[in-house]
This record gives sequence, structure tokens and C-alpha cells, in this order.
Amino acid sequence: MESTEPLTSPATFGEGDFPAHLNRINWPAVMLSEIFALLHGQIKWWFGFIALGIVASVVQSLDFADISIRLAAVGFVSVGVRVLFGLQANRLLWERAGAQRRGETHLTVGLPQSVEQFPAWQRSWNWMAAILLGGPLLCLVVTSLDRIVAPRAEPTIVLAIALVPVLVGWAIDRRRARLTSASS
Repeated sequence: MESTEPLTSPATFGEGDFPAHLNRINWPAVMLSEIFALLHGQIKWWFGFIALGIVASVVQSLDFADISIRLAAVGFVSVGVRVLFGLQANRLLWERAGAQRRGETHLTVGLPQSVEQFPAWQRSWNWMAAILLGGPLLCLVVTSLDRIVAPRAEPTIVLAIALVPVLVGWAIDRRRARLTSASS
């Protein structure tokens, strides 16, 4: 027996009402705020992050309180603004995609075509954030290990550990290429 339900195509990203299941925090927008805002045409937010960095520098140079209090205050404000951006990022992306489809803007880079593609798109941003933030942290750990174990460790082992972020990035890129070729 044939189904009487109409065939539905995937919902286009940026058209219609904002889906409730996308109303959640966008972690890549929190972790890579400046890059995320600039690449997705959120210029006001980008200028806000730059201004926040300038204010943080000025506050840290002033001598009105203990340095730990100044650093904590700047850190709390910075994290708060980034989390606020992350909470609004999915809705901002939705509005930006709709504006791009209507021909009102051309600045948006690499938005998903459908709502169903959004989780995979966000996972790629999560991996980029992990690599960009995790790579330097791993290098700091390797540098610390180098000081502790360097007399006893082979230089090739230390170099191999330092290359881990590059290899992880290459593996992710290969996996994404395989998934893209399999879906087409």
C-alpha cells in the first residue's frame, strides 16, 4: 500500500522558523570566538572581542587592585561574553544563512545547506577548535617533558609527540574527504 504522506525534502538551513533543537550552545563559537565571528560575518561581535582584548590589556596594566583580582575580573568577563556569543551563535548563523539565500549578504563562509547537515558541520568546527587549542597545549606539555626527561629521551620521541596534532589534523581531513566522497 502506498503512503499518502507527501515526500519532504530536508529543511533548508536559514529558511523558515528557527528549529528548537538548534537552540543550544555552540561550543566552537565559545572556543574560537574571534575566528568564528569573523568568518561568519558577525562583525559587531568581532569588534566586541577586539575591544574586550584592548580593555583587558588596559585593566591589567592599571594599578588599582592586586594583579590576581584584575586577571580574575578580566577572565570572568571574557568567558561570560564568549559564552553569551556561543548561546546566540546558532540563531545568528540561521539568520545569516537566510540573509545569504535572499541575496542580502555574501560574507558568510561555509554554512550547511540543510538542518540535517548542521551537526556534521558543527563537528568539523569542534575538531578545528580541538586542534587549534589542543595543539599548543600539547606543545607546552611536550616542552615540559623535554625539560624533565630530555637527558633520558631520544630527540625523535620528543619530535614524534610534537607532531601528534599535525597527524590528527591530517587524519580528520582524510576521514572528512572519505565521508564527502561516499555521500556524493
